[in-house]
Amino acid sequence: MKNLSLKEKLKGNLRMLQIEDVRQYHLTHDYYSGRKLNSNVQFDQAQNDIDHEVLVEKQDLDYINELLFPKPTIASVLADALSGFSVNTPKEEITHQIAIKKPSDELISRLQNYYELYLNKGLVALLPTQSEKLISKSVEVIKDAYPNNTIMVQNICILSEFWIRSPFNWKPEKGTSLLDHLFVTYQVPACLRKCWNKTATKENLQWLIVFLLYVQGGSVKQIAKSFKWNVTNNKLWHELFQAPAYLPPEEAVLYCELNRLNGSANIYRYITTYEAYVINLLTHSNLNTVEFWYSMVRWLVLNEDQIIGTEVARVLVWARHQFTEFEKAGKQFSMNGRSCAKVQAETLAYHRAIVARRVEAARRIELRRLEAIAREQEAMERAEAAYVETRRNQEWPSYRWKKLDLSWEKDNWKFVELSSSGELLEEGEAMDNCVGSYDESCYEGCSAIVSLRYNGKRKVTIEIDPETRTLVQASGYANQDINQAEKDLIEMWLRKQVTF
Repeated sequence: MKNLSLKEKLKGNLRMLQIEDVRQYHLTHDYYSGRKLNSNVQFDQAQNDIDHEVLVEKQDLDYINELLFPKPTIASVLADALSGFSVNTPKEEITHQIAIKKPSDELISRLQNYYELYLNKGLVALLPTQSEKLISKSVEVIKDAYPNNTIMVQNICILSEFWIRSPFNWKPEKGTSLLDHLFVTYQVPACLRKCWNKTATKENLQWLIVFLLYVQGGSVKQIAKSFKWNVTNNKLWHELFQAPAYLPPEEAVLYCELNRLNGSANIYRYITTYEAYVINLLTHSNLNTVEFWYSMVRWLVLNEDQIIGTEVARVLVWARHQFTEFEKAGKQFSMNGRSCAKVQAETLAYHRAIVARRVEAARRIELRRLEAIAREQEAMERAEAAYVETRRNQEWPSYRWKKLDLSWEKDNWKFVELSSSGELLEEGEAMDNCVGSYDESCYEGCSAIVSLRYNGKRKVTIEIDPETRTLVQASGYANQDINQAEKDLIEMWLRKQVTF
């Protein structure tokens, strides 16, 4: 049995030699975004002009990829395979290395030191100290548990120092996730679980640390001071359990604070719909904005019964505008003490002024558009007049050609066949079309032009194909469509006078 197990182990490890392409992918793609590293972005520790944070990030990238996708060699494959002969099981190998520690101030101290070291030197300074836990077998257990979630695997490895149980003791059939098995003793707000699916940036690592404090019994209040968070509500960390699981931690804080101030679900929906009010209450750099946010929420709670529907959105827009204008003048705007009636009146006036400005702006835009059209039309008319004048004053070729006997009369209608450049030019000017340029085509026998007139007034310009004696086109003034009476008359003319 042991030889068979060793044979299977050798096969599995030898297959690792074929996944070098996978490892190369992780070495050439950004750990945080998944984008391929540009060829011109080359990192060299000897270069002095490389940003420290970029260099640390590159070192972290190389280390985490080497950890999760180690480069296989013949020696490592055989060494790993020969470990199958060991009388100790993987569980026995490392269980003694992972001691369960009671929640205490030591946990907070360890997390603080961990975070400071991460900020200063990155993961490359942290993970080597966890090498006893992050052996290849334990990493494989994590990768098998989360095969489609690389970020989760990375985060579990990054925080392996805070495992309280061995991954080899995990029994998935009991319904406990590997994450809970490794880290969790106590309950945690559901919204913090989302953090494990985000890369370990500075901000997200803070929330992962908060997660660990919850599940291992540490003081979140104390670690919040280390992060320099502005916590105005000492009960926040207990209230965070009330936040919906789908909210990210920053919005969960907003939810809890609004809930503490007796805000309804409608008020929360209105507040979070307007982006200017979705602020980070813990790390906001402008305390005036935080104070304004609280005053706005308290005012909405106090006056919720007196304002309805879209009026809430208008009040939020107006109040934020007032806050911005007051800040420009070096003053602080607050909603505290403002009567609902006065706010409604000022909001209505503000939005009416906005609508009036938009209407006026639209009117001016339309006026400029019409003026531009008029200028363009005037320019076209001047150009056309200049062209006609040029034709008249310059020595342009003047053609005359033999008629095809197309003239015909019926009642007050008269079909007049045109036979010279001058007649075509007059027709084109009178009918506002380009027939004046057809003279060369008529002279060469490719076209024949007839003017249909009623009581001497030009109505339709007609083109006939001289060879087939069929209608090519017929149009009214400025190339308009002809009416039915004119169509009927032209068809009669074609039958009686034009066709053979």
